[in-house]
Amino acid sequence: MVWQIEFDKAAMKELSKAEPQIQRRMIAFLRDKVAQNPKAFGAPLQSNLSGLWKFRMGDYRIIAELWEEKTSSVSPKVGQAF
Repeated sequence: MVWQIEFDKAAMKELSKAEPQIQRRMIAFLRDKVAQNPKAFGAPLQSNLSGLWKFRMGDYRIIAELWEEKTSSVSPKVGQAF
């Protein structure tokens, strides 16, 4: 099953802060890997972030919500790991 990637307004704002090359890499990563099987490339977060998933792309982390009802989708938030 292929998942649908959806960017909400906040995710688009975060993504726009990254350099264009990083933006392209993140979108390609989400489209080519995460959309195919997000649970194979990510890990669930725990505690107060329960329900969210993290994905590692080089020095960057993508935090996303996964919805499995109706149309499965990933709504990412992006940021650089420290």
